[in-house]
Amino acid sequence: MRYLYFENYLGDQVRVPCDDTGQYCPICGTSFGGFEVFYGDREPADEICPGCNTHFGNGDVPRQTDPAMTTEQYYQRIRIQWLNKNNWNESLLKQLREILGIDTDELRTLAKK
Repeated sequence: MRYLYFENYLGDQVRVPCDDTGQYCPICGTSFGGFEVFYGDREPADEICPGCNTHFGNGDVPRQTDPAMTTEQYYQRIRIQWLNKNNWNESLLKQLREILGIDTDELRTLAKK
């Protein structure tokens, strides 16, 4: 897996996994099937992730509700909500580990806070 790095309008760096088939969601690791999560340097695509339903370009960064939160902290919150909805399914945890390199044990600890 390769990673592309983009800076969003908040100045946070976003790491987007990709391979020869295209980009993957930086929140849940679902393949975008040839669509792009980010265009160019700062512009998120107007796409909805088929895995976690995050609307990139509208809902993928903390805004007025969480101004002190970084984008990665916000992604963690969305990941935990997504996993809660899916009962912490082992295949989804494996996807997070393999595609995004996330320590899912650490994520469980964060979820309990």
